[in-house]
Amino acid sequence: MSGRRLSILLTATLCLTGCSSAPTQRQLVNDAIAAMGGTEKLQAVQTLIMKGDGSRWRLGQAAKRGDSEQPAKLSNVVETIDLANSRAAHDYEIQLGNFMQHRREVITKRGEGADARPVGIQTVGTTTIMMSVPGLFSWSVHNSPEALLRRNVVSILTAAAESAPDSEPAVDREFEGRMLKYAGAKTKAGETVGLYFDPESKLLQGFEVTDTETMLGDVPAQYILSDYKPAAGLTLPHKVTIRKKEAPYSEIQYSSIAVNDAAAADVFRIPDNLSAEADLAAAGDYVPMKLTKVADRVYQAQSFRHHTLVVEFPSYVAIVEAPYTEIQSHARARHRIAIPRQADSIRRSHTSPLRPHRRRPRHRRAWRDDSCGEAA
Repeated sequence: MSGRRLSILLTATLCLTGCSSAPTQRQLVNDAIAAMGGTEKLQAVQTLIMKGDGSRWRLGQAAKRGDSEQPAKLSNVVETIDLANSRAAHDYEIQLGNFMQHRREVITKRGEGADARPVGIQTVGTTTIMMSVPGLFSWSVHNSPEALLRRNVVSILTAAAESAPDSEPAVDREFEGRMLKYAGAKTKAGETVGLYFDPESKLLQGFEVTDTETMLGDVPAQYILSDYKPAAGLTLPHKVTIRKKEAPYSEIQYSSIAVNDAAAADVFRIPDNLSAEADLAAAGDYVPMKLTKVADRVYQAQSFRHHTLVVEFPSYVAIVEAPYTEIQSHARARHRIAIPRQADSIRRSHTSPLRPHRRRPRHRRAWRDDSCGEAA
């Protein structure tokens, strides 16, 4: 064999070897899981208790339209995730300027086994109420405990291990100013997610997904993972930074992460004095709601610490301080305020801290009495 032919053969062999050694997208996921401690250890995670401090930039609390938002400080944050039973909780203190408040939002279950239904618990200060899960709203790192369930690194990677393509090669893509290896996958809920891996450490550096925000609607979101440290035989990210609509949203630095700690169960217990409300929350859309007639065609609607003034006019209704979750809209609709036409005038009235100003587009409701039919 001539030298020229030998050179061509060697070149072709090297090219084929290089192509065959390129990892598939699923291999990227498997390599990341191995770098974190292995499939068996990751699948054995039942609960996580993560403690730390952080910041939240997007609260929807600008004093007037066009003003920039002030970041809030999050301290004594405790995030509890029960992966085995699809439960999650936020417990934290928030400070925005001179305003400080302790808050807790919990997704837990009412009932046992197949009959168990998700319900929500919310604590503000010293007051605790039950509600259906869609009524929960959080000012912690995530918009709700449900986001904590879906967006943690364990849930993302275990779902990607089954959904990432096993026949498509990994590609190079830029993420946060770095060239990383990219893989596409699906979350457990079927959402499309883009995953970015460090080619050296193999660890997941972040992911991109569409989030549904109570105040912002559907928005593109980036989750940046860093500061990987050992935790109960695993290697887990101890810092999470979240960006939404290409702007800072929140960030947390964990000081500790406990895996499969029995203390997690205590977080999800329903208080005995809220047992009856828990049954209502499990049965369907429920949030505590009181409607008081103030004057002719003027009502005060009160839910928890949130107050709304409802004023009837001959052809429309004006709502001052509209509800900030869809479930509150449903609750007010069930009171069947007599309104002959659709509620088409909604105004905001206050500028106090930590009261939502923005309204989700789909929250506009028409409220009618029996003579006019059900709420639209």
